[in-house]
Amino acid sequence: MIILVESGRLGNQLFQYNVIREGFNKEKIIFFGFSNLKELLNFKYENLIQFDIPNFVGLKLATFICRGLIKLRLVGGIFEIKKNRDKTIIQKRRGLIPFVFILSYANFQNTETVKSVSLQSPIKDENYELARNWIKEKFPDYQRSKTVFIHIRRGDYVNWPTKEFPAVLGIDWYKRAIDSIIQKVDNPNFIIVTDDIYYAQDLFKDQNIYTISNNSQIIDLSIMSQCGHGILSASSFAWWGAHISSELSTNMQPIFLAPKYWCGHRKKQWLPDDFISDFLTYIE
Repeated sequence: MIILVESGRLGNQLFQYNVIREGFNKEKIIFFGFSNLKELLNFKYENLIQFDIPNFVGLKLATFICRGLIKLRLVGGIFEIKKNRDKTIIQKRRGLIPFVFILSYANFQNTETVKSVSLQSPIKDENYELARNWIKEKFPDYQRSKTVFIHIRRGDYVNWPTKEFPAVLGIDWYKRAIDSIIQKVDNPNFIIVTDDIYYAQDLFKDQNIYTISNNSQIIDLSIMSQCGHGILSASSFAWWGAHISSELSTNMQPIFLAPKYWCGHRKKQWLPDDFISDFLTYIE
């Protein structure tokens, strides 16, 4: 039995769940939190239990208790151990109570892990349907091969990882990426997915080839999966949108553009320092 306590946003949660399910596919999983993941994916045939945590304080308390249980070795722990830049392993350590393990904090964002990671439970059909209906309402002549998502993440990225070298992407980078797509895709339609709608409205106003999604993050991820191409911020949420889209784009060659050095693009140092995906094209 493996216990997962909600940590990070939906993109990070997808990494945690899928890596654990892939590596320990016979284990029962108990979720504390993860309500968005439960809404996104079809767990109908999964061996898992989910407990809602009503608020931020409850989540922090659950995290504190679980870390204490691991530290005291009352239960086992699962750890992401970085051996060196190119080698990361997942280690399972037993505790006093047998067959119970808690995932210690891990993001699993390294080249070795992402080469084999895949979606272990499908996105719910109703989420795909809502996404397709929304796209067709905005673009009646919708074609996957002509539809491009642009993911703009701001929020904490304006000051993270440092105020001097934040992960947020500048307007010029997006313009270069958009120009590159326009050169390669005939008459593209762009769908903007963002956590800052007003910023996106100011940036792309009066241009009819763009439309901005005002949906939930569940539908936003489903929308990205229905696009044939994408322009990514340095976000695990955008990474999953592109990854799922690439798996669905069986009859075409998708284009996914991402910032070189990922979250460290302003400093020109990879952050995480080993998180490179073959299906992405990195540009400065």
